[in-house]
Amino acid sequence: MPACAESIARSLADRGVQRIFGLPGGEIVAFIDACRRAGIRFILTGHESSAACMAQVTGEITGVPGVCAATLGPGATNLVTGVANAFLDRAPLLAFTAQIPASAIATMTHQRLALNALFAPVTKASLPVDETFAVEQWLDLAIEPRPGPVHISLASDIAVEPCSLARGRRAQPRPAAQSISPLAARIAESSRPMVLIGLGARPAAAPAIRALIDRLQCPFLVTPKAKGIVAEDHPLFLGVASGMALDREILETIRAADLLIAVGFDPVECDKTWFAKTEIAALDSVSMAAGDYHPLEAIGEIVALVSQVDASPKPWPAGLLSQRRAAMLRVPAEGMSPLGAIEALRAIFPRDGVAVCDVGSH
Repeated sequence: MPACAESIARSLADRGVQRIFGLPGGEIVAFIDACRRAGIRFILTGHESSAACMAQVTGEITGVPGVCAATLGPGATNLVTGVANAFLDRAPLLAFTAQIPASAIATMTHQRLALNALFAPVTKASLPVDETFAVEQWLDLAIEPRPGPVHISLASDIAVEPCSLARGRRAQPRPAAQSISPLAARIAESSRPMVLIGLGARPAAAPAIRALIDRLQCPFLVTPKAKGIVAEDHPLFLGVASGMALDREILETIRAADLLIAVGFDPVECDKTWFAKTEIAALDSVSMAAGDYHPLEAIGEIVALVSQVDASPKPWPAGLLSQRRAAMLRVPAEGMSPLGAIEALRAIFPRDGVAVCDVGSH
């Protein structure tokens, strides 16, 4: 019978996990080595938080939850910031931490922390490895809407003990289908709608979203995490709704619309609450209504919902569209602006090149 660490590693490999990011420590080595033997490459990072961020991006790009690992005590506490980032970015992630041997945890206080309680507020679940564990359920939980991190604590003695792995995926709950008719009727009534693409719109939804924009012939915005879903050289692109760069101009653009059609929009990306004062028709896999934000919603599978919106073209007046595009592209008369720096890089990159910059107004 394989050890628990081996069973977990094999299940991760079976589900397409290719890399694990982290820092080793004596208590987590058995798990890291089991992953290596299962064909999963271990990537050493300079800090546990960096490991979580790298795993987060891996999960976002591949659709398979990223995996990071840290030892117990300070290794686990270092991991928290990166896991919290994945929680707020709605990214699928499995975060493994070692824990004091189960046989000694009641007595041994050295580096003993309540890890499940520590990670619970910034994860979808924080679970110990015990006789009921099932890796497929951890992975499914990380992926299902809203995606997010799942923390797993693995006691160092349990990692090397033989165990029978609970197999079988749980049935993933599909978003409850909701009638799109009220939302479609409101879109039909609008005269100057605008599409807002948010982080819930994954790359697989891109063709359907582009088709929606083409049908409506109305402009669109993206949030930072949705950049690239529709190319920014599209003639109807009007900027990034982030609450940072050109914030005043972007809010003026939003106010020029009489309805915002939000596809996968999550207010977690906004550092101001303009969305609570805006009429929004939202298409999403999960409800985002909270506090003062109560959009008209249609909940279900995003591609199917977007494909059902069958409205006549609603182009904006040419003068208004040109004015809002000019505001987005405004640059200082002298010197280099953040936009100018990015555009200079873009000019020498291939069209599908990827430029990565830090957080901020640029």
